[in-house]
Amino acid sequence: MPDQHRRAAPSPELMRALFAERGIALTDAELEKFWAFHTLFRRRNEELNLSRLHAFTTIVLKHYVDSVLAGMRVELPSPLLDLGSGAGFPGIPLKIMHPELALVLCEPRAHRAAFLEEACRLLDLHDVRVLPHRLSARVREPVAGVIARAVGPIGVILDEARNCLAPGGLAILMKGPRIKEEIDALALPADYELLRIESYTIPKSPHERSLAIFRRTSAGGGLTEIASARNERLKHLRRLLSARGIAREGLALFSGRKIVPEVIRAHAARIAMCIVRGPEQLPPGLPAGVPACAVIPECFD
Repeated sequence: MPDQHRRAAPSPELMRALFAERGIALTDAELEKFWAFHTLFRRRNEELNLSRLHAFTTIVLKHYVDSVLAGMRVELPSPLLDLGSGAGFPGIPLKIMHPELALVLCEPRAHRAAFLEEACRLLDLHDVRVLPHRLSARVREPVAGVIARAVGPIGVILDEARNCLAPGGLAILMKGPRIKEEIDALALPADYELLRIESYTIPKSPHERSLAIFRRTSAGGGLTEIASARNERLKHLRRLLSARGIAREGLALFSGRKIVPEVIRAHAARIAMCIVRGPEQLPPGLPAGVPACAVIPECFD
């Protein structure tokens, strides 16, 4: 990174130069929107804790450029849902660069959803909607594609994406350099296929990135086997054994031969996943399409 950029004061001109050095030529209209968004982002970041990044160049590279580069490596399906959008990444930078894109910003945290609404009004972004809920069996949003940037384990993201992706829909996951290790430990759901993985670096920086693109192949959730304690989906589920994990994820576990049928009868539309021990049969009355995991006995207890 050139030393003069480290010392220079933040400005639209510096922002344009940082993009240009990464092979992205911003038009005047695009630069105007990025600068307006950045000004709002900086103003709200202190009070809303939108990001841990504060240095101008770091924000431009790791938030704005990073988001745009992903959109340059895959043809973006429309409508596209940004899952766990947070402060609008990658969704808002992608919308600035692709104004024809129909976009849904999915962000369950109320203060961040309010920020996204404010940003969309300020930038006068059309065909963009903020969804202030977590995707689930009762909150569905039919789209052609889902994109997610560092919001959780791959298996968990694919489970959530199932609530809005029809067969043929794409799940585009922006991850770090260790993506192959995560995929090797992943029990890929039966209704998804991995199309490709692309690894790259943000130009003129040490920041390594990976893009994994999955396609949903069928409408059923299928039964996915978890056979390793290293499985990321299993690690995610174990967080729900604590009150802190329940509060953070907005999910809870129910078990027992008596209570599970009662939950199915009373709250079928709210069931996000079914977990069984080994090759056991799924409980009667489980709604069609609910993803299910079979955890081998060694990992279940």
